[in-house]
Amino acid sequence: MQGALRLTPLALALACGLTGGCRRERPQPHAATSASAAPARARPRLDGAPLAEIGARAAREALAAADSLAREATPKIDGPAHRLLRERVATAAPFVRVWASAASEVLLGPARPGEGAGAMASLDAALDAGDAAQATAELGRVRQALRLAAVELEDAKATLDRGAELLSDAAYELGLQLLEASAASPSTTTCAIADARGTVRAIELGAAALGDPAPVLAALGPISRALDAAAAGALADRFALARATGQVGLALRVLAGARGTRVRPPVAPLVESDTAVSALTLPRPRARVRPEVAAVGARLFADRRLSRGSRRACAGCHLPTRAFADGLRTPPSLDATPISRNTPSLTYGYLSAAQRWDGRVIAPEDQALSVLHTSSEMGVTSDEIVRVVEADPDARDAMKAAFPDGVTAKNVSLAIAGYVEALARGDARIDRAARGELALSADERAGFDVFVGKGRCSRCHVPPSFGGSRPREFQVPVFAVLGVPAREGSRALDPDLGRAAVTGRDVDRHAFKTPTVRDAAATAPYFHNGAFATLEAVVDFYDRGGGVGLGVAGVTREQQDPDVRPLKLSADERRALLVFLKETLRDPSR
Repeated sequence: MQGALRLTPLALALACGLTGGCRRERPQPHAATSASAAPARARPRLDGAPLAEIGARAAREALAAADSLAREATPKIDGPAHRLLRERVATAAPFVRVWASAASEVLLGPARPGEGAGAMASLDAALDAGDAAQATAELGRVRQALRLAAVELEDAKATLDRGAELLSDAAYELGLQLLEASAASPSTTTCAIADARGTVRAIELGAAALGDPAPVLAALGPISRALDAAAAGALADRFALARATGQVGLALRVLAGARGTRVRPPVAPLVESDTAVSALTLPRPRARVRPEVAAVGARLFADRRLSRGSRRACAGCHLPTRAFADGLRTPPSLDATPISRNTPSLTYGYLSAAQRWDGRVIAPEDQALSVLHTSSEMGVTSDEIVRVVEADPDARDAMKAAFPDGVTAKNVSLAIAGYVEALARGDARIDRAARGELALSADERAGFDVFVGKGRCSRCHVPPSFGGSRPREFQVPVFAVLGVPAREGSRALDPDLGRAAVTGRDVDRHAFKTPTVRDAAATAPYFHNGAFATLEAVVDFYDRGGGVGLGVAGVTREQQDPDVRPLKLSADERRALLVFLKETLRDPSR
């Protein structure tokens, strides 16, 4: 996954105190005595002050763990000291993220996921690569950031409303940690378990500060017991655990309500009856699509006249029976320029943070217009779009009823995007099980465990979209270099530069947007170039370690996404994973 650390001017200004580059006026705890609390400052006790104090104490405990790791001669990824540090940082993280903004950006990275890695993620990467010098430098940044975090939290003007909200958000983040799908998931499952244990502790402490924690602790019970039993790194039935985090969040919001503060769920659910919101919950679109807009969009989606020579409609390349893909490696071109990229599915496109395989378009309505204008795809101008719709009295009247300014090319694009957005139903077995309407089979649960665990799929194919968009905002796309060959069985790298053609960055060479794997059984062939004909072949590609594992020339271990590595799946694990992909993520209407 692509990204580099970028600090805001505020964080840079405050972080200079961490590196000795400027003088700080405020006292701070000494590194040598980080395990003991500095004397608390006298200050007015705001409603959220006990929660900020929990965060400050957790930051000091995390600093003590970092000091212990620094004393090791050769710190190791996934060693006891490293796991303890991750657990302690995870306990502090919800409070640091909200009330220690400068330390948060250095320690955890920017608040908007995907915009860069913090020192903890960089430390893990260095340890994973065996780079001792870089690990030492990153550990130094972690320690400095934790010192600053304790000071910021001690000075925080914390409110009960924000404190209750951060705990509700922490329950949602706990679900992502259990699914190894958070923005900076560690490289090993045992470290992901450590993160989850730390977040559980933050919620326990926070609930006790809010009032009677019994309902929250009861909801946490199955998760805590599973984490305690997972000392060896095997965490089973993660679907049930992730779903349980929704009950934890709901209990926290009820507890906050008893204190007189109302907390909204982390996301607004697509299905309104779904109150126990978790990382499995499909969110509703940011703006509800008006029925009249979706209706006229459906009409235009099927209209061949919106292409040069009336040769095809949007529906010609996005077939409902194919989950709105087309079943071809690449679609035919309307001009002399061949189309080199596979037609993607449109299902749950409203959750896609970027459009096109290279992410050159952001908004879905701009995507529809770009396809209409591209000469090889639809090849019509804005004026031609308007003339076609104006010449059809029924379409013209429908557009005027749907939009105050009537027929414009932009409104046609908005209508088509509205139709596509309205396709989301949330009726797949994964969605109904998340709402408690049915139980997944043993094979489905096992396949889900492979998907989020040993298979490492959820690191890029992030629930609930199971595509490359990060919750909770779903506005940060995931791009990855996989080393996809020009065709199945080839050892030649596909020459398409992908994201680099948009950004010009070397790191983006051959990086492509991560698509959704919802309805994957209906969307063959696969990858940006349609190189692989079956899901079985796709699973084998990942199991062998992507392009590097297959010996594809032109991609190196350093260039390929670090989360793509040999998996060594057993035959039973492969079978269960395929059941999950083919059955659990399938919308029954397609």
